[in-house]
Amino acid sequence: MTNSTKRSSLIERALQLFALTGLAASSPLLNILHDGPEFFVNRRALPGDIVSLVAILLIVPPLFLLVLESCARVVGAGFSRCVHYACVAILVSLVMVPLIGSLGLSGWAPIALSIPVGIGVALGVALFSTASKWVAFLSLLSVVSAGNFFLSDGIQTLVSPHQEQRESSYTKSSATPVVVLVFDEFPLNGLLNKELQIDAQRFPNFAALAKDSTWFRNAAAVNQFTPIALPAILSGRMPRSLKQLPTAESYPTNLFTILGRSHAITAYEPFTRLCSDDLCGKKNRRTSWRGRMRLMLLDLGAVYLNYIVPEDLDLGVPNIDGKWGDFWSENAADWDAPGFSRGDRIESFRRFIRRLKIPADRPPFIFAHIILPHMPHQFVPSGRMYAPGLIDGYVRDRWVEDQARRQVSYQQFLMQLGATDRLVGDFIDRLKELGIYDRAVLVAVADHGISFQPGTHRRGDISHEAFYDDVMNIPLFIKRPAGEPGGVSDKLAQTVDIVPTILALLGLDYNIDFDGKALFNPLFTEAEKDRSEQLLLVGLIPKKNAEEESERKKHALEGQLISFSPMVDRKRLTIDWKYTIEGYSSPSSYNPYYLGPHSNLLGRSVSDFAIKESRSSFVFHTRSGKPDPKRVDGVLRYDPRSGVCPCNLQGVVIGSDLHAGEEVAVAINGVLQSFARLIPSTVHAGNFVFFVLDKAFKEGENSVEIFKVLPSGNREIKLERLSPTRS
Repeated sequence: MTNSTKRSSLIERALQLFALTGLAASSPLLNILHDGPEFFVNRRALPGDIVSLVAILLIVPPLFLLVLESCARVVGAGFSRCVHYACVAILVSLVMVPLIGSLGLSGWAPIALSIPVGIGVALGVALFSTASKWVAFLSLLSVVSAGNFFLSDGIQTLVSPHQEQRESSYTKSSATPVVVLVFDEFPLNGLLNKELQIDAQRFPNFAALAKDSTWFRNAAAVNQFTPIALPAILSGRMPRSLKQLPTAESYPTNLFTILGRSHAITAYEPFTRLCSDDLCGKKNRRTSWRGRMRLMLLDLGAVYLNYIVPEDLDLGVPNIDGKWGDFWSENAADWDAPGFSRGDRIESFRRFIRRLKIPADRPPFIFAHIILPHMPHQFVPSGRMYAPGLIDGYVRDRWVEDQARRQVSYQQFLMQLGATDRLVGDFIDRLKELGIYDRAVLVAVADHGISFQPGTHRRGDISHEAFYDDVMNIPLFIKRPAGEPGGVSDKLAQTVDIVPTILALLGLDYNIDFDGKALFNPLFTEAEKDRSEQLLLVGLIPKKNAEEESERKKHALEGQLISFSPMVDRKRLTIDWKYTIEGYSSPSSYNPYYLGPHSNLLGRSVSDFAIKESRSSFVFHTRSGKPDPKRVDGVLRYDPRSGVCPCNLQGVVIGSDLHAGEEVAVAINGVLQSFARLIPSTVHAGNFVFFVLDKAFKEGENSVEIFKVLPSGNREIKLERLSPTRS
């Protein structure tokens, strides 16, 4: 073989690897990022980061394989060719797995059918020069994919940012402090009791805020996803399409740019970029280039595994549902707090609160977007984190039909809402300490809600009768400066009303065309007679069958504009449902977030009850579903300085005298902490799931006992102690 022929062969093999790594990995990932450019916004990516990432995706995989083949040449040219054809077979198989899976096949079938296709193509490349050249020719598709990626509107906005002309704002100034607190994935019905009042026992700080504020009980979001819903809060404008990114370039006129001239901005904006660098500086670029690239590549690895591995195979693929990033954190060792969740939710917001200062020369504008009570639900009310565990009522982007598993998930939501309530109290206490609470305009609002309806996506199905109450009806509290009265308003407010309302309360004259209206303007009270509906630009939820998915894609970019005219006496399905859950209507003073039987017995000593030994045993499981070696012999260690707690106790009961649906209880250091009904298991008597508060544990070793619960009359019980086992 001449040198010219060798070079031609090397180039052809390189082009084949470039083509197939593109089809198998880089092109699918670029298509995903094309449709979800907020991936880069969330990770504070700079234009150079995006270009670097694309270059890495396109060049590194084929280059690595080409080096591998070159190393194989040390053994011999024939061995190097075999390695090349093996790479071709593997890459073609990876291309085929999702294609075959899209035909409705599940389990190992897509993988099993893809392998012979890969081998066949590899043989064709080896035996036929025409096939070899055609595969090399496919390398053009990777170039086309990269070009399509960079030409999309969202990516162009990020790679070549340009600031649109800001509208003229106002001529007067105001010395009134402004505070805006935005929660995430927070439906109003989570706070409400049957009388449609705030549950003050479970959420005392929200109840106190409602007394100081005007609470708009019929407030609605404009979209069910943060990248679209949050900019509407800060811009006062309805989203024009789902393609708009949550950046200052897409929303040049927003509350930051309006108040930036007169107020000193302190912003906690973890996942949007509406406060531009010239106003908030570059302090939000929290990591180096290397750190940002590492985070993006790791998260893209998790995204790719979710793309390539059939969803019904348990191969340890990290779950990315309901998360913003750091997708590998849940695969950390048991009781290790995921860095993303700990660093970017409760702990970082507490640091934000502690660092708040009031400038001497200008009034403050304080903005905070708290990613709570957003999934994953993993905090107890004190703010300590626990491992979420294996039992989950939300599977494959849908709530399960099983009432017991949904109840487990709802209790986790309640506890996390309790943690959110505590943060609100801490935040308000800090504002009072700084001396600005009474004289400030304070807005507390959520960007959108969450659905718990069986069979639905957590952002709701638009046609479901509970969609409005679960996903669009959100908390909205507006506290006016001291002396201004509060109360409850049933106006049909929307989040686009917030900015004009703030500016009106500040007494500022502005020349900006808002879609919202000032809620305390007397003219709005009269106009309310005409405002009988709320407009929402919603994105359709991904569906499972091809026909529904096609309909979703039709509205994927522009969204669907719908209207609601909520009736005051409408049926509220989620509120009605949660009152059917044992323990909800009679909250325990010991643990008001507990759901389950015998709430009146929580905090009682087990010595108060008759106890005998059971023939059954139990074993604690890790969140991977395996026996937990750290929890044998019924002993748990707790370090209060760690920031985490073993507050989620899951496992199985082994034995013939207990069955699914029967009651079990857990006692820690001799005190009853929780009851539960066994969830059906395919192998054992049943699964148990207990959630307990961190106050149940003492530092060091804690004894944990599991009991079978038997009725004993007069609302009392008898207990049968199960023995701990290792397997």
